[in-house]
Amino acid sequence: MIMKSEKGIALIVVLGFSSVLVIAITSFMLIGLSELNMVKRQNDSTRALYLAEAGLEDVIHRLKNDADYRDEPTAVSGSLETGSYSAAVSKNEDVYTITSIGTASNSERTVREEVTLTLDWPSAFDYAIYGNSGHLE
Repeated sequence: MIMKSEKGIALIVVLGFSSVLVIAITSFMLIGLSELNMVKRQNDSTRALYLAEAGLEDVIHRLKNDADYRDEPTAVSGSLETGSYSAAVSKNEDVYTITSIGTASNSERTVREEVTLTLDWPSAFDYAIYGNSGHLE
């Protein structure tokens, strides 16, 4: 038999348990959203770094393959599927200083590199045919 003083106790226990459960679920959801945002920022930062490195490689490719660009290097920019890059170049004798900035979403990363370019010209003797006797037969 239930006494008059115990009638509302079940309701209070259920409400207390429900409140604790709602607080726990809300906390886990907020932690999950926070982790998701942190992972997105990290991915954007990594993409921005890769884009900055792509700008650096673009300039190095131009320096190796374009004599006019070696003499008067200019800034380059480009965009890829995940973002864009811009690279500035300064020249001091044979040393090129390349500063490349990659941008992905709201992240921006900068890569700076000093490059000394040495070009290996092939020697005519690399492709010569040698004989033992010194005369043709």
